Amino acid sequence: MAIVHGLRYLNRKGLDYPVYSDSQTAISWVRNRRVTSRSASLGLLSSDVYSRMTRLLTWLSRNPDTNPIAKWDTDNWKEIPADYGRK
Repeated sequence: MAIVHGLRYLNRKGLDYPVYSDSQTAISWVRNRRVTSRSASLGLLSSDVYSRMTRLLTWLSRNPDTNPIAKWDTDNWKEIPADYGRK
């Protein structure tokens, strides 16, 4: 969800900056415009999370790819600063 929120923000501001993530799974979900999570398919998500996910997937389906999404190179660039202490 964070990647899509970033894409939405950049879209609103008219910016074409790349969005980085260290999650190949999250990147593939955004690129494929669908979530392949067992939790989602089995209905194990809370109604709030499911609603947010549905809105974000709808936004993705209606908006063109204008910002590149790239894999964060943790081996060379170290951990993403926002992740420090949480992994």
